[in-house]
Amino acid sequence: MLVLTKELELYEFEQEFKDELQDVGYEGIIIIFEALSDIMADGGHTVTDVRDYLRYQLQVLSVGDVVNDYGYIMDGLDVEDLESPETIEAIEEFLIHKTYVMGKFEENGITYFIFDEF
Repeated sequence: MLVLTKELELYEFEQEFKDELQDVGYEGIIIIFEALSDIMADGGHTVTDVRDYLRYQLQVLSVGDVVNDYGYIMDGLDVEDLESPETIEAIEEFLIHKTYVMGKFEENGITYFIFDEF
């Protein structure tokens, strides 16, 4: 349960932040909800805090988008097969060393990462 100045269950979270989450698949929404529930467990956050975080700090990017945005600082990344397990693992390791990673999910054969912008 995400505790803000009011408590939100997953469905209420989806409804409250539907504009900010409109391009995120259901599995991604669950990952975000669970991570925010852990991060903001103290209840000292407002709906505006979460809305601002979702709009300005959170990144939900496909493997291709991560490579396009951050590939120039990734050493030795093989971009021949973006969805190969080795490439996905290398990108995940890169992100873990650079920022907070909430998780990853797959939708329509494309892997997406959820992380803090850096």
